[in-house]
Amino acid sequence: MGIADKAVPVNADRSNFNFTMLSNAKPQHGQCPVKIDFSARAAEPRDAIKGQIARIYFYMHDRYDLNMSRQQQQLLMAWDKQFPVTEWERERDRRIAKRMGHSNPFVTGERTWSLGHKNRAEGVVTQLLSRQTQQTHAPIEIKTSFKTDCCSIAPIPFLCNVIKKLNYSD
Repeated sequence: MGIADKAVPVNADRSNFNFTMLSNAKPQHGQCPVKIDFSARAAEPRDAIKGQIARIYFYMHDRYDLNMSRQQQQLLMAWDKQFPVTEWERERDRRIAKRMGHSNPFVTGERTWSLGHKNRAEGVVTQLLSRQTQQTHAPIEIKTSFKTDCCSIAPIPFLCNVIKKLNYSD
């Protein structure tokens, strides 16, 4: 079983549950201290990745124009402040930016999240296709890749199954 295989039970259990603070729940995945409350449909990741999760959620919601509840925004904003960007997160962002062509502005500090945040929707496919065809009429290619360790939690579960490659031409 590889490292990524070990994350499967955690991600499967977390499903699409909201994040929360679970003071009474006990970790259920051995050495991976994620807490999941199935009856409340809620999960709490380990402290070391709470800030990263917040900034990933901000990025995904902003870029792909996703909605987030006020309660979830408040929790993630608290995690963002409580667990600031680390040098490793900056390095990880630089590596991802080399492949994606852009950074996570919530990691670089170019953007901050506040209640009532207005999403930029820069990654919405219809906007990308429209922009691409207006500029060049050339095919557009979108690639995604996620890697996790046993204690990582996929930022948004349905994105793990996102289309790997999309070609578009007139």
